[in-house]
Amino acid sequence: MFLLSGCNSGENGSEAGDLKEISVTPEDIATDVSIVLESGQLDWVGQKIFQNECAGQFQCLVHWNESEAFPSLGIGHFIWYPEGINERFVESFPALFEYMKQRQLNIPEWLRGLEPFDAPWPDRETFLKVADSPEMAELREFLAGTQGVQAEFIFRRAKDSLAQIVESAPEAHRADIRKRLQALSRTPGGVYAIMDYVNFKGEGLSGVLGIIRPKKT
Repeated sequence: MFLLSGCNSGENGSEAGDLKEISVTPEDIATDVSIVLESGQLDWVGQKIFQNECAGQFQCLVHWNESEAFPSLGIGHFIWYPEGINERFVESFPALFEYMKQRQLNIPEWLRGLEPFDAPWPDRETFLKVADSPEMAELREFLAGTQGVQAEFIFRRAKDSLAQIVESAPEAHRADIRKRLQALSRTPGGVYAIMDYVNFKGEGLSGVLGIIRPKKT
């Protein structure tokens, strides 16, 4: 069982509707693990992540927690560091932004014009002062309308992690881990669990292996 904490509402826009079937083949990751999602399933995953992580709340798509030095954006709480901030968490929003540019999405012009591409708010206080600005509303609308593309980005990150998960395990356990990943990858719900873990817990491979393979007593 995967226990998930909860950001959206909003249907996916047409930009997310043209997603093609995405698959990971044994040749891609050399682990005999294959995960496949069709576009409709990917949209479902995006909505599921949005509901679990944001409880369907539109405001959560661009959010800054009190205890953090950075905002989190989108259904995956993608981290975006302001200039001069560099913490232990992997910054993921710039990579999502580049992926969206490759997909030729209609990205807000003010977002495209940022140079360097750092979060434009130096701290949470500044962020809250502009929380109701037209730019912030445009950013939330954009993120609400591209849930499927964000899910695709998370999917590809999970795909790239599978080989690392298997190869980082002790050799004696690799076959068993591969088998368990194969079982998870046979349904959209299982793929969703893999995606959710990689995105919100990170690749932290020791933690992944601790869940897949119970510790010896």
